[in-house]
Amino acid sequence: MAFRFATAGTTKLDIGSDDWIEVRNELSVAEQRELQDKSFEATQEITPGNEDKTQKIAINWAKYSLHRSMAYITRWNAADAENVPVPVSMDTLGALDEDTMQRIETALTDFLEKQPKNEKRKSGRKGRKPTSA
Repeated sequence: MAFRFATAGTTKLDIGSDDWIEVRNELSVAEQRELQDKSFEATQEITPGNEDKTQKIAINWAKYSLHRSMAYITRWNAADAENVPVPVSMDTLGALDEDTMQRIETALTDFLEKQPKNEKRKSGRKGRKPTSA
């Protein structure tokens, strides 16, 4: 079995109205865990008279949307009123209007859903076979 690392490739996505975003093809495990950490909220449910605790995980969808977009987007063609390029950041994502954010979310979701589920296994580099000493 070979170790496989996340690839550094990107894809440019058209989000309409002559706008585009460039996104990572995949996140590393650290980036995935960071996204989960920023978006998932754990709660504990305790039933009176029962010492068993049930832990539930809730997703804060508003946080998840912004953090997922930030994790994937590497570049875009966003510009301010004076046509000065605007960098991708949590502040600029949060300042977008609802229509633009919805177009980003839709394009990113469509892109991720079209990725083959087993692509990671097929596209991984072949590792060296273990050798005995």
